[in-house]
Amino acid sequence: MGLMESLRNSTKYILWVLILSFGVLWGLSDTQMFDAMMTGPRALGEVNGKPIAFEDYNNRLTSYLERYRQESDGEQPGLELRAFYEEMVWDELVLERILETEMARLGITVTDSEVIDMVSGPNPDPFITQFFTAADGTVDRVALRAAIEAPENAEIWVNVERQLRDKRRREKLNAFLESGLVVTAGEVAQEYVRDNSMTSFRFVRFPYSAVDEATLTVDEGAIRYHYRKSGDAFKQEKSWNLRYVSFPKTPTAADTARVLAEAEHLKPLFSEAADDSTFLAQNGSRNRTLPTAFQSETELGSHLAEVFQIANGQVTSPVLHNGDVVMAKRVEGRGRTVRAVVFSMAVEADPFTTIGAQSDAANDFSAYAAETGFEAEATRLNLTVGTAFATKGTPFIPGLGQSRVLLNALERAKRGEVSEPVELDDQFVVFEVLEIREAGKRPLEEVKPQIEAQLRNDQRKAATAAQARQFLSGTTSIDALAALAGRELLDATDIRMTSNVIPGAGREPAVIGAAFAIAENTLSGVIEGENAAYVIHVMNRVIADASGMPEAASNQLRNRLQAQKSQTLRDVWLDRLKANAEIKDYRSLLLR
Repeated sequence: MGLMESLRNSTKYILWVLILSFGVLWGLSDTQMFDAMMTGPRALGEVNGKPIAFEDYNNRLTSYLERYRQESDGEQPGLELRAFYEEMVWDELVLERILETEMARLGITVTDSEVIDMVSGPNPDPFITQFFTAADGTVDRVALRAAIEAPENAEIWVNVERQLRDKRRREKLNAFLESGLVVTAGEVAQEYVRDNSMTSFRFVRFPYSAVDEATLTVDEGAIRYHYRKSGDAFKQEKSWNLRYVSFPKTPTAADTARVLAEAEHLKPLFSEAADDSTFLAQNGSRNRTLPTAFQSETELGSHLAEVFQIANGQVTSPVLHNGDVVMAKRVEGRGRTVRAVVFSMAVEADPFTTIGAQSDAANDFSAYAAETGFEAEATRLNLTVGTAFATKGTPFIPGLGQSRVLLNALERAKRGEVSEPVELDDQFVVFEVLEIREAGKRPLEEVKPQIEAQLRNDQRKAATAAQARQFLSGTTSIDALAALAGRELLDATDIRMTSNVIPGAGREPAVIGAAFAIAENTLSGVIEGENAAYVIHVMNRVIADASGMPEAASNQLRNRLQAQKSQTLRDVWLDRLKANAEIKDYRSLLLR
């Protein structure tokens, strides 16, 4: 029974609801209620009182989508990619409003004379020079002056002025931020030493995994104590537990037959085409590469073997291969090889029949599940019910993959409510939220296994280190330690100070750090590493001499450190500005 039949059966109830609703609306018509309802948010959001207009948002989003279409040869962005752009545009507009507030607070302004200088001064901005460059590489002042004075360009120059003013203001802000950043000669020298110092050592490794699990015990009190002292370690964003059913947009046999028929129709046109490159482009071939070399049947593929039996200029019959319908036009033959142009069409689900049918099925399921229950309706239709856990700000949802679209839908969902169908790139999903957890510390019962595992790992480390110290106490050399402990003696050669990895042992920054700290030709104490406890013997160490550092290396290191400091400062600064900003987001109300 379809959704329309269900609605027809409910018509008498719907009519009564409409009659009653009409009476209520008539009674409210003389009040100010509708005026109040219409005074909802007029912008997509506000940042520190500055509105984010829908027009600004839509114009920028349209610009990104159009740029994608141009760069992808006319391909339309999928739903997930569009959702990605939507979030990116929102983040950009929020950041711009935050920066505007901060620049106003700092008194950063750009005068009209500065803007004029950026356009027609001795050194115009690169934005200007790219459009007004003479043959000799200099600025074409005559063309620039003519463009400025042309009345029809007045509106264009207003936009250019705004962009240049914004650009110069941002440059001043960056200069202000970096004015206090200084990379000292000592920092450069220290970085040079770190980059160029090396050591070689021998080591004995005591893996934590060798500890007998039966010797490890974790009591309830220790778990609770660790949980109380964990601080923000188990803090989480808002999250949802949900169950769902899926209606995939998978092509059917009818879709395959349709694409084969389309290719068959194109076959004579392909054969007659004088310009194969144009034909491939105009008819949407996934392959646009023209052949430059002769290929054997093995290289071309057995599915196109027919190309070796036809004459030059003829086209093979369309065949299905790896989800595409392909055919090849023979250009030239040489012995048992040919040059052939391959045309390829993707087999996609028909938007009206296949995808439309799945959309209808998803809508029907949503309507009936809301009445009879999610599980009951899924059982009646023999649909597989999946479960998933989603976290705000994390688009990857186990079981469903990367989906900002679904995450946005969850933001609007209520617990126990069956959703309307959510269209993703490859499927329709109908879900029911089983639980909504607000942001905060995760409950003890949920993180208990994680805490227990951590405490067991701590016990392994302590037991392993104690065992290593016991072996070490009776030895005076690394060779004797390896023999006494029954462990392999390993070598680490030419390990740089900046390295974190020991070949054959994995990531062990603490061990490498110790190798540069202890005296040469002495036995270290027990070092607790990431995956094992270690005892090392440093054979030699070369500490670079910064006094002989080449000037080019010094400049390169200084630039690198400057860039690292600048990036760190910007990240911290922006994070603090965002944390202190008053951000109001009305997108869920206006873009639903």
